[in-house]
Amino acid sequence: MRFAALDGWRGIAAIGVAVFHLSVLGHFFDIPFVRKADVFVDFFFVLSGFVLTHAYGNRLSNKDEFFRFAIRRFGRLWPLHIVTTLVLLASEVLKYATMKFAGLGAGAPAFAGRTSVEALIYNVFLLHGLGFFPDFTWNLPSWSISTEFYVYAAFASICVVFGRPSVAIAGVAAALAAAVFYMLIGQHTGPPPLYTAVPRCMCEFFVGVFVYRLFRMTPPLGMRAASWFEIPIVIAMVVLVSMSSRSQLALVSPILFGAVVFVFAGGGGILSRGLKWAPLQSMGEISYSIYLVHFVVLTIFNALTRALEQKLHMPLRAQFVHDGAPFDVLTVGGPWFLDLVAVGYLVIVIFVSRHTYNLVEVPARDFFNNLAANMFPVAPAGSAEKPIPCGLRDAL
Repeated sequence: MRFAALDGWRGIAAIGVAVFHLSVLGHFFDIPFVRKADVFVDFFFVLSGFVLTHAYGNRLSNKDEFFRFAIRRFGRLWPLHIVTTLVLLASEVLKYATMKFAGLGAGAPAFAGRTSVEALIYNVFLLHGLGFFPDFTWNLPSWSISTEFYVYAAFASICVVFGRPSVAIAGVAAALAAAVFYMLIGQHTGPPPLYTAVPRCMCEFFVGVFVYRLFRMTPPLGMRAASWFEIPIVIAMVVLVSMSSRSQLALVSPILFGAVVFVFAGGGGILSRGLKWAPLQSMGEISYSIYLVHFVVLTIFNALTRALEQKLHMPLRAQFVHDGAPFDVLTVGGPWFLDLVAVGYLVIVIFVSRHTYNLVEVPARDFFNNLAANMFPVAPAGSAEKPIPCGLRDAL
């Protein structure tokens, strides 16, 4: 079963995160929904739990299945992450050279702060989202990739030990993770800090597991009935994201995006039909590339505009404060020109992402899938490895 409407949402979410990180003062910049579009990361966490439960929830029953799953997920996440990180590393080397030998460059020195060598090592091993650093490093959006990989491992372990994750197991796991997350976030008023990433991801992933189990228990709806659910949930999502504070969003995101995934999984409503539009499906297919590539494009774009400022001896950027947070924003040319810049940026991101999908994601996925199959071949029927014995497994 393919969840085409959710694929369309995946593309929209990736574009939303890409626009959120674009600091140019076009007409769109100050729209409340855009300024909080990074919340779509929470949508990805919920969606991952839903999709992986569908794909693997009934298959993860022994250690061979666990390792097959781990290798396949590593091959899905790490190759593009390391390629984009290497591009940023090359950019940092160029920054160091231009600052040292040409006297160009502005902002933080090369290989310092979020682009330190220490942070690079943690990025290589997918450890940079686990709270070892107080801030986001190198390819900033990749913190979620780091966190998700280890949550995948926790999910697979639960499946092997306890069996197919039931509604009860998923609900307990999500509730426990949520309790830790809310305790850690405390009175924090901005975006959730990095040290809350693991419980945040764990909570939302298992909300997705919970939603999948509920979805399988629910009869499908016709187009008219499904539309009555789809339209209100989209309106509610836009209103809640736009009007809620950051701390409020941290509380409601798991429930909000769990509801979105549940409603659109059936794909029967009028909005679902729109989400099956070919361009949205295409963006959904390359959404992982969009998510990681856009920040590389932005890093190069920002470096070029800062170098141009120095060459022209005129300001192109300005400090802009929104919702208490400072932004270094491109302001030259006026809002209409900057709207065109934003469109050009998205075109470049989508173009590059299509190529990274074809040249990096697909070959790497196939390689690691084959590696997993060769290292841990599926046992012939009737001779499969016995599941790990556990009284709780049978009880739940």
